[in-house]
Amino acid sequence: MTGISGLCCRAEVISDRTIKWGAKTRRTKMEESNNKTDISKEESEINYNLRGGRVIATVEHGEEIVISGISGCFPNSNNIHEFRDNLFNKVNMVLPNRRWEMNHPEIPPWLGTIPDIEQYDTGFFGVHERQSHSMDPMLTMLQEKAIEAIFDAGLHPADLQNTKTGVYIGICFSENDRTWFFDNLTPNTYALTGSKRSMVAHRLSYFLKLKGPSYTTDTACSSSLYALEQAYRALRMGEIDTAIVGGTNICLHPFVMGVLCKDGSCKVFDEQGNGYARSEAVGVLVLQRSKHAKRIYSQIVHAKTNCDGYTEEGLLFPSKDAQKQLLIELYEECQIDRYSLSFLETHGTGTFVGDPEECSAIDDALTKGRTKPLIIGSVKSNMGHSEPASGICSIIKVIIGMETGLIPPNIHFNKPKTEIKGLVEGRLRVVTEKTPFEDDRGLVGISTFGFGGANSHLLLRWNPKTKVNNGLPKDNLPRLVCLSGRTEESVTSLLDSVTEKFDAEYIKLLHDGFRTNVENHLYRGYMIVSRLDEITRSKTILRNYFPNTSPTLYVAFGELYNWYNIGCELMALPTFSTFIQKIHKLCLKQNLNILETFSNKSNNNIGEVLGSVVVHLGLIELLRSMEVKPAHLLGYSYGALLSAYCDGLLSLEEIINCATTINKATSNLRLEANNNNDQETTTMKDGNITNAETMKSNETDYFSSFEILKNKKYSHLKDLLLQNLLKDLTTQKSEKDTTRVNSVINSILFNRVFNTETVAANSVLLQIGYSPREETEDVTAISLFSSKRYNPQISKLYPDIKLPVSRGTQMISPYIKWRHSKPKTIPRYNIEIATQANLSGRSVKIQIDDNEWKDDGFRAIQSCDKYAKKALIKWEDNWVTFLDNMLQLKILHTDTRLLYIPTFINRLTIAAKTHSKTVNSEILKGDKTPNLAVYYDAITDRI
Repeated sequence: MTGISGLCCRAEVISDRTIKWGAKTRRTKMEESNNKTDISKEESEINYNLRGGRVIATVEHGEEIVISGISGCFPNSNNIHEFRDNLFNKVNMVLPNRRWEMNHPEIPPWLGTIPDIEQYDTGFFGVHERQSHSMDPMLTMLQEKAIEAIFDAGLHPADLQNTKTGVYIGICFSENDRTWFFDNLTPNTYALTGSKRSMVAHRLSYFLKLKGPSYTTDTACSSSLYALEQAYRALRMGEIDTAIVGGTNICLHPFVMGVLCKDGSCKVFDEQGNGYARSEAVGVLVLQRSKHAKRIYSQIVHAKTNCDGYTEEGLLFPSKDAQKQLLIELYEECQIDRYSLSFLETHGTGTFVGDPEECSAIDDALTKGRTKPLIIGSVKSNMGHSEPASGICSIIKVIIGMETGLIPPNIHFNKPKTEIKGLVEGRLRVVTEKTPFEDDRGLVGISTFGFGGANSHLLLRWNPKTKVNNGLPKDNLPRLVCLSGRTEESVTSLLDSVTEKFDAEYIKLLHDGFRTNVENHLYRGYMIVSRLDEITRSKTILRNYFPNTSPTLYVAFGELYNWYNIGCELMALPTFSTFIQKIHKLCLKQNLNILETFSNKSNNNIGEVLGSVVVHLGLIELLRSMEVKPAHLLGYSYGALLSAYCDGLLSLEEIINCATTINKATSNLRLEANNNNDQETTTMKDGNITNAETMKSNETDYFSSFEILKNKKYSHLKDLLLQNLLKDLTTQKSEKDTTRVNSVINSILFNRVFNTETVAANSVLLQIGYSPREETEDVTAISLFSSKRYNPQISKLYPDIKLPVSRGTQMISPYIKWRHSKPKTIPRYNIEIATQANLSGRSVKIQIDDNEWKDDGFRAIQSCDKYAKKALIKWEDNWVTFLDNMLQLKILHTDTRLLYIPTFINRLTIAAKTHSKTVNSEILKGDKTPNLAVYYDAITDRI
C-alpha cells in the first residue's frame, strides 16, 4: 500500500507539475500574443509623420537652411527693386493685355505681363541663335535670373561647378509647346532641347556644370513651393549642398479659365471678389546651409506639403480640413507656437470659394490662441496670379518686407467678404498700408494651394543680424571695387550701386562675387570710394579677350625713395600692419623700433635702405595675401634683396639682417657739398663706412643712401662690404645658393639688375620703386587690379567682414544688366484667326445617333426666357435629374467663369399632390414626358 500510495502520490505530483507547466506554457503564449498586440497597437499609435517631420525640422547651429540669393522679374517690373516700389506704391501691376488683341466676351482684356520677354543674352550662355528661337521664354528668362541670384548671394558662378547643387523648378503648362511641336514642322528647329519643360532645369544644370538633382515640379499653383520643399528636404538630408529653386510662368495664349475676373483686379478677401487675373513672373532663390551662406535673407524654419485627395464637392474644390491639418502638423513638427506668427502671406486669389475656405482653415488653426489679430495679405492683389510661380513671388514679397521692416500692402480691399468670419469678427486683419512688423520674432508663414488639391506651407524667420552704424566700417579706408559685366551699362550700374550707400558689407559681397574672371564678361571697371564720396572710377572693354589666358606678369623691385609716406599710409591695412609687427620683432634684436618710426611720424630712427626694404616686404605680403602670383621677379639695386626673398633664396630674418648691415654701412657716410679735397680718408669700422675728414664738420649734410654707393670713389669699400655680407649670408647655403646670393649682393652694391632675362613682348610689368628698365610699358597697381586678368583678392586688403552680412544689406541682382542685341522669336496668338472665329458663326450638324448631342436626363431644360427666370424642364420620372436641371436654372444667373459649384440645398419642399396632379393631367393628354414650368426668384434665391 505504501508503495502504491507512494506511486499514486508521485503520479499526482508529476501530473500536477505537468498541468502547472502546461498552464505556464499557455499563459506565456497568451502573454506573447498580448504583447504583440500591444506593440502593434503602440506602433499604430506612433505618429511617424510627426516624428519624421521633427527630424527634418530640428537642426544644429550652422545647419539651418537659408535663402541667400534672390532675383526675379514680375508684371511691369524688370527686377526686384521695381517690384518693391510697385508694391509699396500700391500699383496695380495688371494692365490691359499687350500679348494679343481679343474682343471675345469670355476672355478678359487684362493680364499682368513682364516687359521684354523676347530678350535673351545668347552670347553669355553660348547658345546658337537658331536654338534660341525655339527656346521657351520661361527657360531663357530663368537662366538670366539664376545667374543674378547667384551673384546676389555673394557667389561666383564658378563656385558651383562640379558641386552637389540641385536645380528645382516649379512650372505648369508651357504655351510655347504648340508652336514648336505641332505648328512649326520644319526640320532642325531644336524644339526638343528648347521647349521641353524638363529643359528649364536641365539647361541650367548643364551651363553651370552642376552635379545635383535637376527636375521640374508641376502641382499647378503650388508648383514653386513644392519645388522649394523638395530642395529644403534634400539639403537637410545631405543629398545636396546648394539649391537653385525657381518658378516661372509666361502667358502666350488666351485660353479661358473658369475663375478669371472681368476687370483685371484680384479683390482678395473683399466682398466684391469675383476671380483673379492671370499674370507672369520669373523668380529664383539660392538655398544654402547657414554656415556656408554669405548673406541670409531668411531662414527656412520648415516646409511641408499635403494633398486634399477626394473631396465631395469636386476635384477643383479646396479642402479646408486638409489645409488646416497641414498648418497644424507643420508647426507641431518644427515646435513653433502656431499662434506666434508675425505675418501670414496667404494664397488668396479673390475667388468665391478659395478665399473663404483658406481663411476658415487659418482661423481655426492659427488664431484661436492669439491676443492680437493675425495680419494677413496676398501678393496676388498687387500683381495677379502667376500660377506656378506664385509661391516664389510670395517669398520675394515677404523678403522685401523683412529687408525693409515694412509689410507691403494689399490693394483692392474695402470690405471683407461676409463668409470670412475671421475677418468679420476681427481675428484676422488685412494689411492695406505699409505696416511695420509688430514684434521682433520675424516669423512669417506662406501658403499656396494647387488647382486640384496640392497644398503647401512654408515658415520663414528673418535674419536677426541688424546693421551697425548703417553699414559704415570702423576704419576710414577708401575701398577699391573691381567689377565686370556683359555691357558698359552693366558695369556702370554696379558701380553706381556702390555710391548709393557706402556699406562695407555690400562691398564685401561684390569683392567675393567678382573676385575672379567671369567667363564671357566683356567689360571691366573699377572705383575707389570713401565713406564721404566717390574718388575715381574707370571702365574699359576687353578686346581679344580669352578668359583662360592672361599676359605674363613681371614684378620689378627698385629704389623706393618715398618709402616713409607709403609705409605710414599702408599701416591702416591690417595685413600690412600685422606683417610690419612681425618685422618689428626681428629689428628689436638690433635695437631698431620699426613701429615707432611709422607711428610717431618720424623717419629719423631707421635708415633709408632698411626703411625701403621693410615697406617693400609689406607690399610683397599684400600681394601674397591677394594671391597675385607673378611669373618672374626683377630687382634693381636694393630691390634685388626683395627678389631673392620672394624666390625663397633669403629668409625674412636674413633679408632684414642684410638690409641692416648695408644701412649701418651707409648711414654715417657724409660728404661735404663743396669739398675741394681730391683725396679723402675713408675707413671701415664696425661694418660702417666713415669719412674721417667730414666727420670733423658739424655743418655737413646727409646724402641719400641710394646715391652713396653709386659713387665710384667707394668701390674698394664696396668690396669690403660685399665680403662682410657674404660671410653672414652664405654660412649655411649650398654652393648653388651661394653663387646666387653673390649675384644678389653684387647687383646691390654695383647697381646691376638681378634676374636680367628679357621681358617678354605683350607682357605686363608691375614696377615698385625706381628701376632703369625701359623695354616694356609698366602698369600701376590700380590698372592691374581693374583688368582682373590676374584675379587679385581685393577683399584681403581690408579689415575682415564677418559673414553672413546683416539684414538690410543692398541687393546685387537688380543692378546686373545683360547684352540683349537681337530679340528671339516669341509665339504669338493668331489674331486674324481669332477675329474670324469671333465674328463668324459656327455650323454644327447634329444627327440622332450622335452620342455627343444625345439627350439625357441632365440636359432636360427645353426652353428658357432671356432673364432665366422661367424655364420648361422635361419630367422623366427622375427626381435626381429634375432637381439638377432646376439648379442649372440658378447657375444661369452666375458668371460661369468663376469657380462656382452648387454643393448643397438649404431646404427642399415638394408639393407632392400638385406635382402628381400636373404630371397626370399631361400624361392623360398623351404626353408621356411632360414639360413642367420652373421659376427662379433671384431676390429670395428660391426655385
